[in-house]
Amino acid sequence: MFNNKNIDDIIQIFKENNLKLTLQRVNIYSYLRSTCEHPTVDTIYKNIKKIIPTISLATVYKTLNTLVDYGLIKMINVCEENFRYDANIDLHGHIKCTNCNKVEDLYLDTNLINSLSIENYDVQNFDLFLYGTCKSCSRELTTV
Repeated sequence: MFNNKNIDDIIQIFKENNLKLTLQRVNIYSYLRSTCEHPTVDTIYKNIKKIIPTISLATVYKTLNTLVDYGLIKMINVCEENFRYDANIDLHGHIKCTNCNKVEDLYLDTNLINSLSIENYDVQNFDLFLYGTCKSCSRELTTV
């Protein structure tokens, strides 16, 4: 397990969603809850394989799709070949460094979101992706 202190929370979340509790699901969900890295399926697979050596890539894909379908995680695409996954389901955007490809959460002022007036729509969700250079890469680029 990646974050044992949250196992009771995970079990409760699965029960509330009538989601079958399996070793694969618990470990994948626990891993996603323990990281802010927004990992790709390959990264998730490599980390879970350390715990469950017999797990297949297909099982990881299937589990991720199930967790997305149940609204427990988000699948995000920041203009890459692969999707990334995020267990933070709060309303937030993402910002990606165009140099190192790091993706971080981006929180907007809720007053700004609430102030958006979109005629004929009741907005429940949004996707926002910004692109730029992180401070670490900016420092490296200016010292070269």
